[in-house]
Amino acid sequence: MSDLLRLILVCVLMVILLRRQLNLGLVMAGAAILLALIYGLGPYALLSVAWRTLTASDSINLVLALIFIAFLEHAMRHAGMMERMVGALRDLIHDPRIIMAALPAFLGFLPSAGGARFSCPLVDQVTRDFEIPPERKAFINYWYRHLWECVMPIYPSLIVTTQVLGLNMDRLLVATVPMTPIIILAGLIPAFKGISGQQNSIQNMVHHQGQDSQDQDPRDQDPRDGRGEVGDVSSVLPKTMPVSANRSKDILDAAYSLSPVIGILLGVMVLKLSVALAVAIVLIIMIIWGRYTVTDVTKLLKEGFSLNIVLLVYGVMFFRDVMVRSGALERISPALTATGIPPLVILFALPFLVGFSTGLAVSVPGVAFPLIAGIIGIGGNANLALATFAFVSGYVGTMLSPAHLCLVLSIDYFKARFSKVQNMLWCPAGIVQAGVLLLTMFRLRF
Repeated sequence: MSDLLRLILVCVLMVILLRRQLNLGLVMAGAAILLALIYGLGPYALLSVAWRTLTASDSINLVLALIFIAFLEHAMRHAGMMERMVGALRDLIHDPRIIMAALPAFLGFLPSAGGARFSCPLVDQVTRDFEIPPERKAFINYWYRHLWECVMPIYPSLIVTTQVLGLNMDRLLVATVPMTPIIILAGLIPAFKGISGQQNSIQNMVHHQGQDSQDQDPRDQDPRDGRGEVGDVSSVLPKTMPVSANRSKDILDAAYSLSPVIGILLGVMVLKLSVALAVAIVLIIMIIWGRYTVTDVTKLLKEGFSLNIVLLVYGVMFFRDVMVRSGALERISPALTATGIPPLVILFALPFLVGFSTGLAVSVPGVAFPLIAGIIGIGGNANLALATFAFVSGYVGTMLSPAHLCLVLSIDYFKARFSKVQNMLWCPAGIVQAGVLLLTMFRLRF
């Protein structure tokens, strides 16, 4: 059990440091070094792992993808696409809460590490008319970015699960598909409690208006313009409940504004390009289409580049590589099974611990499932109820993990406090875990 205790010690220390608002990338790197010391990795071995992390193609591709995404965000803002998209979606979808959740969920179709960074500015844009703390914005972006983890067949975690357990993808998806509505419902209260779209919009319109507009008729105001004076509430068309004069134009505006995202999705899912390459191609097209000058491009590069993103990525990847090199995870399963712990507890504990420790969903089937395949079964003998339970337990672990890159990037973008965001995650994550437990018990019984 010493391996388990060591790993728990490192994870607890990591959480404590992050809750003290220390630099996220440096905390991850420090945790990796501590883990290396605990497992006796010498200076040469540690430097070897660090060099591997620094030069690995997956690390470089991830850094490039996130940097290009930051550049693309600035280019979209420069072209007014963010405002245009949110305005169109407000006309098309009456409830702003649906928009807040739908934008990161839409980008969740792109199964890339750190993909939540791309949806951050979209969530920020649509929540500007509401007095929402940064922690809640980060939660909305992070939670609803991962709706499809259990049902999208292009997600690496599902692909590896089918390979390790010898399952057909369609059999696995039939078993896991009930989790998506559970995940949606579990996040509703922490994300949207107290947010009443129409009331909040009117209050903000009152708050931002000037006294010099008292004589204006609110009905003469643009529904997307919050500057009108509010007298009789019934005569006001708030931003969040407009009546679209031209629905076709709104659809075209939304499609145009989302075209860079759609282009990236097509590049990754249809053309099988890397995320970094797909984003780079879309960015170049935008620069050419927008007739950027050399000065414009230089300004774009200066504003979009963030050294903090580089530190975050390499900190998380370094921690992951040290975890693999130390062999900590491989030694936990024998320790658990030797204690006589009930199988269902092991099917929860091992995937959860792997997910929580690494923050990488694909590591759960890659590391934990070979160790618990004897309990679940292989191929036609596999128990889909147990496979689903183990998979979702790993998902819950990754969602709570301080090493999850999407969580780290969301918190960094919104300048939120790690402790508050993590506190918001425990309850919905517990609901998801309880939901899969009840579902598993029902399937095992009937």
